[in-house]
Amino acid sequence: MRTKGVVLGIVLLLITSAVIFAEDGTASKKLAWTKDTTVLDLFGIGLLKPNINEKGQIVGLQGFNILLGYRWKNYFEPLELQKITFFWDVGFVFLIPYAGVGLDYPIDQKFYLSAGFMVTPFIIFLVPPAPYVTLGITF
Repeated sequence: MRTKGVVLGIVLLLITSAVIFAEDGTASKKLAWTKDTTVLDLFGIGLLKPNINEKGQIVGLQGFNILLGYRWKNYFEPLELQKITFFWDVGFVFLIPYAGVGLDYPIDQKFYLSAGFMVTPFIIFLVPPAPYVTLGITF
């Protein structure tokens, strides 16, 4: 059983390393998202809109989800195509506040991967940090 865990850990490390260190001619290409772009976040089943700064860079996402909530996601650096970008976020799920950290990786102009951890005020009593991995789709 322990061997399976070690093998799984090595595989995840190799995949993560390949994504982080992959070089591509489009690695710094700008995403073509605008303020009119809608992002369907499958984690919270939410419709988010990009926050764009004065330089035209995507610095966050925000919007409602069907789990009775709202999400504010803020990037530490502007989001770029085929580059891992870390974020912090706060919001509500089922009207319960949460905070989280994670990373987004835009695969192309249409899809992105996201992973992170979220915690609620109830962590001290009942709920441990909740990890998640999700897919986002733009339209």
